[in-house]
Amino acid sequence: HHNPSLRLIHAQTAEDLRRAFAPGARPAGRRLVAFCTGVVVPEDVLDALSGPAYNFHPGPPTYPGSCAASFAVYDGARRFGATLHVMEARVDEGAIVEVDWVDVPDDPKLRYDALEVLAFKGALRLFERHARHLACDDGPLPTSDETWSGVKRTKAQATALREPPVDAPEDEIRRRFRAFGA
Repeated sequence: HHNPSLRLIHAQTAEDLRRAFAPGARPAGRRLVAFCTGVVVPEDVLDALSGPAYNFHPGPPTYPGSCAASFAVYDGARRFGATLHVMEARVDEGAIVEVDWVDVPDDPKLRYDALEVLAFKGALRLFERHARHLACDDGPLPTSDETWSGVKRTKAQATALREPPVDAPEDEIRRRFRAFGA
């Protein structure tokens, strides 16, 4: 919409990214934008870029890493959202451009999937606000004063919490189900 001459290349894997940024395939002005993906961008791909790469992370800076919505539900977080940040070699450590914060609904039955929808909508709002710059301006986006503050979590940690201990009380079983699913 903002730049009809823009050519988009969709990459679903690290190998797709390597092909897109292989020597000879890097015309000036090529930019990497990740949107709500679990693909970790290899360091050599980031190094091949002439400017910053950006990630629309479906979680706020208080929930870096994987399964942000699940851990937020498990922790009883009152605020959540989405983060637009510069990509660095280490996941969810780059300078933050903007955070779209939302209040978590006060619902004791709230499940992680409902929070994921809120984060996705926040990522869309961030994209709408920054799409023109990303499509039309080769310069970097300005960064904010927001910083990463949460514990970086992994998919393996989320998977481990799916199965409650056999002697877990019923409220803990329900809490884990709402946060991590069956």
